[in-house]
Amino acid sequence: VLGVSALPDNLAVGLLRHLKDPEASSPVVQRRGNQLTISESGLNIGDPLSMKRQLQISFSNLEEFETTFQADIQELSQNISNTIERKMEELAEKKDALGQQLKQILKDKLELHENWRSQSEDLIERIDDEKLKESSAQHTMEMNTLGNSFGSLMSKVDRMCSEKLSFDPNSLCLNWCKQSSPKEETKASRKA
Repeated sequence: VLGVSALPDNLAVGLLRHLKDPEASSPVVQRRGNQLTISESGLNIGDPLSMKRQLQISFSNLEEFETTFQADIQELSQNISNTIERKMEELAEKKDALGQQLKQILKDKLELHENWRSQSEDLIERIDDEKLKESSAQHTMEMNTLGNSFGSLMSKVDRMCSEKLSFDPNSLCLNWCKQSSPKEETKASRKA
């Protein structure tokens, strides 16, 4: 048994008919044949033997398509797997970079806070020293200088406490933004 692949295709069947029946090429026979043929697909629905052969050929075509389709699916599956693995590696690298960036931000922020504490402690000592010298003219000028330093330090601490770090999951980036300070929230709640 040769199987389905040994059967002739539609074109071969048509040629065999033409060779066996030369009248088949006449216009009357062609019109009658066209009534039995679905022209878009080239299927001849006239005789049962032809339909059987066409179905058998279609089985073969379907098997070939399935084999090719399975190979395509396997290739797509491998491409998907490779792409996801590559993206996971990229995300792992991004995670490490963001981790390092967070550590550096924390270190810098803590150093900035420690610097503020040190400046504030120095200012407290200077204020305590000025309390003891309340009666001199130089005391008034020094108090003005201390007042300016005090204002600067208070403004700086307000800015430091209003900074907030956020993470944007779409761009995988860290962003600084300003949050309302506790003083501003208290004022807003009093107005309401």
